[in-house]
Amino acid sequence: MQVQHLRELARKRLFGLFDSPDIYFEVSEEEAESVLVAVLVKDMAYGSPLVPPDEAVTLADAFLKSLGGGKDARYFTNGEFGKARSPANLGPRWSPATEHTFDSGILVLTSRQVGCAWFMDED
Repeated sequence: MQVQHLRELARKRLFGLFDSPDIYFEVSEEEAESVLVAVLVKDMAYGSPLVPPDEAVTLADAFLKSLGGGKDARYFTNGEFGKARSPANLGPRWSPATEHTFDSGILVLTSRQVGCAWFMDED
């Protein structure tokens, strides 16, 4: 799967995301799961609890597995949600992909399908 395909998706505004491919960068499958868990467990604006961590892991894993994963799967996101930060109270950086105050998620591209789990929040 070529990054060109991601650019085409962005240009078409597939999933309602902004069309600049410079917003998105590739991450590993493990990083993709961390992003999903992070945005499911706490809201992006205030860090308020949303989904219990065990349930968030189950949901993230189910989403990624539903797309087949494997060698040809590529994962893209727009920020640092789910990554360790120093100092720990420093919020994540991201490039907005929607009109919302906060947004992040994962785009998954395989040779057979495309998936999107994207989350938005307001303060």
